Amino acid sequence: MSEKEFYDEEYVDSMYQQALEHTLNGQYEKAISILLQIVEASKHKVAIYTCLTNNYIYLGDNNNACLMLDKALEYEKDDSGRINIILSKADLLSDIGKYEEALEYYTTVEQQEDWSYIAYEGKAKCYHKMQNYEDAILYANKYLAEVPNDYDMYILKGDCFNNLKQYEKSAENYLKAYELSDSVFKIS
Repeated sequence: MSEKEFYDEEYVDSMYQQALEHTLNGQYEKAISILLQIVEASKHKVAIYTCLTNNYIYLGDNNNACLMLDKALEYEKDDSGRINIILSKADLLSDIGKYEEALEYYTTVEQQEDWSYIAYEGKAKCYHKMQNYEDAILYANKYLAEVPNDYDMYILKGDCFNNLKQYEKSAENYLKAYELSDSVFKIS
């Protein structure tokens, strides 16, 4: 491939499309190989690093997935885009059991007024996984103040109260989740 061809944006776009097709077909290694070749030449580095992240996640390579999110964050200039990347990294860290690191990222997002409720949800789930049920309940309540009809969060609270042997509160939250689930799963 010639140098001109490599830096031609039309060529980079066509290679990106090929990488997406490989991803959709479950050929993650092929997609990663193409994306790594074109990322430096592309004007759309954030999109490519995000796609790389997803491919690494599909392969179970969470360390490289985290690195790709860091690279995407380097290039993302839009505030809401940056927050989305930070949330993705927090969620990934939580999924792989790195709860303390995840909590740091959620705390960063928590300071953004329009996004704080998402951080509350993530923190509640992290603390639950860490078996820190008091903090899980604290953040679940903060989240529910913003998103009052999330039955999953009532189930999480019920689990927390159950683990704390506060069975009446546990039952109250399970009942609330049950009531909400009727409206969530109602077929019209």
